[in-house]
Amino acid sequence: MESSISDAGELCALIGDVLERQPRAVNVDASGLVRVDTAVLQALVVLARELGRRGVPLRWQGCSGELVQAADLLALSALLGIAA
Repeated sequence: MESSISDAGELCALIGDVLERQPRAVNVDASGLVRVDTAVLQALVVLARELGRRGVPLRWQGCSGELVQAADLLALSALLGIAA
């Protein structure tokens, strides 16, 4: 699955829905991503920061090599909690 700026709006809406539910933890399965752009990474950073502010763990169930590489390239791995 590719994820690009055209998907970022949908992702932001999904993130808003998740945050409204006030979860105790958020699990993300990103194992199927084959391409990620900066707009999607920005949305994931917003999610990670807001969850961190709320003390809610963000757990990655799977990370594609593309996501890991893109996050590492932009020095976002630690912020997102993605192992490089």
